[in-house]
Amino acid sequence: MPCIAKAFESHRNAIREYDAAVRGIQKNIDAYQMEIEQLVNEMDELQELICFSGHGQILSLWKNSDGYDECKKIRYEIEKLCKNVEAALEELKKFREIQIQWDKLSEECSSLAEKKAQAWQQVNDAETMEEALRDDLIETYYGLEQFNQEFYLPKEELEQMAVYIQKYQGMPDYGNIRNLIGNIWEMKNQKLGSGLSTLEVRKEKQAESLRVCREELEELEKVPEITPMRREIMSRTREKLTENHISFLPFYEAVDFTEYASMQDRDLLECQLEDAGLLDALVVGQKDYTRAMKVLGEWSDKILFLEDSGKMRYNKLTAVAGDMELRKMTERVLSNIGEKDDCQIVLKPNGYFRHGALEGYSRPETEACYIGEAIRREKKKEQIRRKKEELQLFQQELEALEQEINGVKKRIGILQEEFHGLPVFDELDEAIAMKKDLNWTFEKCSEECRKKQKEKESCEILKKQSAQRIITRCRELPYERNIESYEEILRALHEYGHQLESFQIAGMRFLAEEGSKDMHKQLIEKEEDAIDIEDIHKKRAEQEMQEQKLQIEKLEEFLNAPENKERAERLKLIRDELDSKGKEETELGKKQAVWEEAVKRLEPGIETQKNSVTEKMEKEARLRKYFDEELSLGLVFARESKTIPEAAEQAKTVIRETDRNKSVAEIVSNLDRIFHAHIGNLVNYGTFMEDCFAEETTDAMVLRKRHRIVSYMQGRKLYFEEFYQVIKERIDETELLIRQKDRELFENILSDTLSRKLNVRIAESRKWIQDMSALMRKMDTSMSLTFSLDWRAKTADGEGELDTAELEKMLNRDRELMTAEDIEKISAHFRNKIYTVKRIAEENGEVLSYSDLVREALDYRKWFEFKMFYYRNDDNKKELTNGAFNRFSGGEKAMAMYVPLFAAVNAQYKKAEQDDLPRMIALDEAFAGVDDKNINSMFDLVRKFDFDYIMNSQVLWGCYASVPFLRIAELLRPANSQVVTVIYYLWNGKQRIIEEQ
Repeated sequence: MPCIAKAFESHRNAIREYDAAVRGIQKNIDAYQMEIEQLVNEMDELQELICFSGHGQILSLWKNSDGYDECKKIRYEIEKLCKNVEAALEELKKFREIQIQWDKLSEECSSLAEKKAQAWQQVNDAETMEEALRDDLIETYYGLEQFNQEFYLPKEELEQMAVYIQKYQGMPDYGNIRNLIGNIWEMKNQKLGSGLSTLEVRKEKQAESLRVCREELEELEKVPEITPMRREIMSRTREKLTENHISFLPFYEAVDFTEYASMQDRDLLECQLEDAGLLDALVVGQKDYTRAMKVLGEWSDKILFLEDSGKMRYNKLTAVAGDMELRKMTERVLSNIGEKDDCQIVLKPNGYFRHGALEGYSRPETEACYIGEAIRREKKKEQIRRKKEELQLFQQELEALEQEINGVKKRIGILQEEFHGLPVFDELDEAIAMKKDLNWTFEKCSEECRKKQKEKESCEILKKQSAQRIITRCRELPYERNIESYEEILRALHEYGHQLESFQIAGMRFLAEEGSKDMHKQLIEKEEDAIDIEDIHKKRAEQEMQEQKLQIEKLEEFLNAPENKERAERLKLIRDELDSKGKEETELGKKQAVWEEAVKRLEPGIETQKNSVTEKMEKEARLRKYFDEELSLGLVFARESKTIPEAAEQAKTVIRETDRNKSVAEIVSNLDRIFHAHIGNLVNYGTFMEDCFAEETTDAMVLRKRHRIVSYMQGRKLYFEEFYQVIKERIDETELLIRQKDRELFENILSDTLSRKLNVRIAESRKWIQDMSALMRKMDTSMSLTFSLDWRAKTADGEGELDTAELEKMLNRDRELMTAEDIEKISAHFRNKIYTVKRIAEENGEVLSYSDLVREALDYRKWFEFKMFYYRNDDNKKELTNGAFNRFSGGEKAMAMYVPLFAAVNAQYKKAEQDDLPRMIALDEAFAGVDDKNINSMFDLVRKFDFDYIMNSQVLWGCYASVPFLRIAELLRPANSQVVTVIYYLWNGKQRIIEEQ
């Protein structure tokens, strides 16, 4: 017991010591706990700012033995959070810098876009002004015909000018316009100049005619009477007769008409005397005849000198010469004139006349004006009156020509003024230059805008990338995403870290003291206390576990409730939708900014677009109207029930592929060219071009006018399609009629007379071929080579034609035995032959009448062809082809050429109607390369053909047995001689004899 008490006391003392130590330790624990609570409070204040997820663990760390290690982990998390915040802060700062740059670039892009829009508007204004100037120029050129008198452009040139003006871009393009205008001006100026030159030449000729007419009038007024036309030398001759005092009178002055001559007789009689050479012939007295002939021998004229026939047999003329000698000679001449054939000079009432070897018939064309003084006087007055009228007419024509010349000169002046007054392209050049400058400015603004936009886009990409990095960096940081917030958070984190470090030290100390206290308590309580403590802890733990299980079951029950699951899902969907809406709102904001910018940029061009749309709608309406009018013409196809778009689609398929790339000018030019090339064949039908749509349009891009070919047939107006159908029907009817006429013609051909003649001609030709072959076969040549001819019938050349053999068989057939089928075959044969001949003639540019075509078709010689054959010794005959001919020797080739040549010449001479005509042939270097035996045979063939021949050669004399008679001339020319000597020989069939000259 005492030991127990001592021990108990010892334990009590120890307990007291331990209690004192525990109280001291408790004081330290309380101090550390106060420090920890203060740090925790400060950290709680910072936690509200930094929202550190591990902050809740810190309160239990100082009571936990593992608190130091756990606090190290929390410090690591705090440092990691600081780094994340620092990185996010850095990205925020970069984003701010990029945002500032992006805002600056946006302002610059907006400014450049506004500047670009202004430049574009200026370019549009310049283009509008340029188009207006082009339209004014085109309208001015189209108005030249209305306002100008001389210089204006034809329709095709106007269209070409409009194309040139539309394409005009400056002086380099002015060449085409200058050439077009220059060509038209040169053509018009040349035409007027040519007309002026022609008028001036006519004026000169007219003035000359006026002068000549005036001189003729003056000369006519001077002469006492009119005289027939005579040569100048005859007038000089009569002056010489007067100078030699020889009395004479022209026959028309020496005679006069009697009362028995009617007016018709007078006209005829004077015409007969003139045609017979008697009217102006001289009547000279007999005593002056010798001297007169002497004068005439030196000069030139004609004298009437006849012996007196003894009686007057012509009562229509009488002598009126005052001089008795001349009257007597005139009466002697009149005594030889009569209507009987035995008179020296015959003048019959039917117009017949005879004067010596000269005879003929006269037909008066004018009234008698020379025989009879009164008639000549009246004729002179009439000639003077006519000459004055002619002079007055010349004067009037000359004045008219002068007026016309002045008019042409005035027109040339007007043409020159109008040419120099043509519209110039200065304003258009300025507008084009201004548009180029504005285009350059616009391109420059566009380039700057593109560059700045690229910079903005690059900056925007950097901005998006930075924003993405910020999102990545800040996704797990629950802070407001701005630099100020993150800087404040960073400062708070640093302070929180320092406090956490202090908290870690204080907790470590607290735990150390707590451990010391526990150790002392353990020493006090020892095992019993430990067991009690353990028992208490056990019960507490079980109770806590039970409470936790109940809590877990309640939570699971709450979470598994359907409404809570639905709310969770809805919450998730709402959050996702909010994120999507936020992104969509951001994108819509960006698009709104872009559209607002586009609206600002497009606002100036809205009115222009409206006008353009209105113009296009009006143009579409016009085009629909025009196309509807085109369809109503029915030129391409029938519209039927098709709509305008459907008809337009069909119209596009109708255009030929070759015409798709052609311009309107080319198509119209081709139409005019073809029309004028064939208009000569349609003159009888009054064919001309008619404009379908006369009204004009202001739209230069719409071809308004259309041309239709119109013809008139029997007073009926026909358009080309209808005219074509009518002509085609008539052609078909005519062809049918021609076929019927051809059939009748060829049936006549088959009549006995013509077919018999053809058969006779063919038989004669075959007989001639046989004769020629027999002559050739009888030739005795040194090579044992002979020839023959064959006349072979040709085969049909074309469809519908007959072989010559079949045709010949039908022609030989009796007319009564021919069937309708045979007649149709022959008719078709000759009809096709005629058409073939006609086609060949047209290809060669020849014009053959129908009779010529029939003659060609009936030329039986063309129904056959010649074949040449040769024989060598007793071999079979072979055709003389080019290959066979080339294998011949030189002499054989000569024989092969001469034999058919002689046969052909003989055939030509056979055509002569008379047999006694000369049958001449001429050969140069005759029978060269042929040996003597063959030459003898050739001469024998020439003799059998009965040819008359002329041959020359250097070596050939012609002295052969087959030649019965021959005259030979040898030409000799010694060296350096200027003379050629001819020696004549005679071959009598046996020897050659020199003929003496």
